Formats: sequence, C-alpha cells, structure tokens
Amino acid sequence: MSYRDDVDSLYMRASALQRELDRAQSELARRDAELAALRGPPIVREWPNASPLPLRELPAAETTLAQLIDTFTPRGLPLPPPTPPAPREPEWLSGYRAKLLEATRDRLGELGPESLVLVGAIIEELAMEPSHRTKLLDQLRPIVREIAGNHS
Repeated sequence: MSYRDDVDSLYMRASALQRELDRAQSELARRDAELAALRGPPIVREWPNASPLPLRELPAAETTLAQLIDTFTPRGLPLPPPTPPAPREPEWLSGYRAKLLEATRDRLGELGPESLVLVGAIIEELAMEPSHRTKLLDQLRPIVREIAGNHS
C-alpha cells in the first residue's frame, strides 16, 4: 500500500462516518419533532395580578433618635413590653447565654418597626468612637432609668 492509498482509504472512511453522523442527526431531529408534537404546546401559567404591598416609609434612624432625646419627658415615653423574669442560674452556667439571647430575641420580636429602627440607631451610635458613645450614653441614662423604674 502506498501513501496515496492510505489517504484515499482514510478519506472514504471519513466520508462514510460523516454520512452516518448526518443520518443520525436527522433521525434525532425527526424524533424530537415527534416528541414535541406529542407533548403539545408548553403550558404557561399566569398568576392573577397581585399588587405588591406598599412599602412604608420609615423616618431615618438618626432623626428618630434625635427626636427621642430632644423631646424626652419622663412620663411621656411609651412603655416597652414587661421584662421577663431574670434567669435563676448563675452566669457561668453554659445555658445562661443561650437563654439570655432567646429572651432578647423574643423581646425584640415584640417591638414595632419604628422601635426596631430606634434600637438599631442606638446600637449604631454606640458603635461609634468613644467620645461620641459617652455623650450618647449620658443622654440615654434618664430614659433608661425611667423605663427601669416603670418595670420594677
């Protein structure tokens, strides 16, 4: 066999494989068309137009916190839910922190959106530099004393 015979046989084999591939692809396309005809048109579900709930516009947290500090009167403050009884276990027990976190989570869950914004603003302000934190704590102490006095 010569080099030319090898090239001719490889060309003939490649041509036969290409014809077989084309035939298999056309057979697959025919079967896909039959399957699509059996399935019918795709089902498109339309949901009734439900208008989304309007978003409430809450005031900025800094504004709410400033208004609370500026307009605080000892008897004019709305009272938070009553404080749950303190856990009887000493602090070093392992379950104490979990119970404390759970009680805090429950208390925060009872607060309304405006109160949560206010709590978030206080926490954010307390995370600031120490000089600002000290000033804010001094402003919040009378409010905390009033709340604690009402719940004791």
